[in-house]
Amino acid sequence: MTPEQREKFSLSEESVDIKGYIKKLKVSDQTIFDVLFIEFMIEQPHHEAAVLFMEDVSKSGIYVSSPILDSDGSHQPARKAANHMAERRMCFSSPYRWVVNECGERRASVLMKFIDSAHTFPRSKPEKKEFAEVAAKLLLPCLESLSHFYKTNMFRDPRRVIGSQGK
Repeated sequence: MTPEQREKFSLSEESVDIKGYIKKLKVSDQTIFDVLFIEFMIEQPHHEAAVLFMEDVSKSGIYVSSPILDSDGSHQPARKAANHMAERRMCFSSPYRWVVNECGERRASVLMKFIDSAHTFPRSKPEKKEFAEVAAKLLLPCLESLSHFYKTNMFRDPRRVIGSQGK
């Protein structure tokens, strides 16, 4: 992992075998979207859409810390570099515009704030739960919109399927 990634994640060692000879590293914290999913505040289609959107935002290079400007070693004309950067922006702008059209600019900007600080939230259980409840209320319309954009709304959450069979 890069130093940037190590700052975002908290890694802990975990023993694989009984005697503890074999160890593996495990990410011990998640994004706010993982917390919402684990706490049953959003469903699988919403979580999948959030993950896909975060990947698109990351690919677009809009994060200053990781611009992802590929260099092939040869000099390229300025317009070719500009086209390359525009292509990266387009992979992010289409789902974002979809959310703006369906939910409005205010909700879309709230979504972007959560995407930008996805790894930053309270760590104590009561504060995390309270924060997650507020986040779920703010994000659910946008996540519903994203699930329609990415076509993840056709998935059924296995936890809901199993729960409905027991009734």
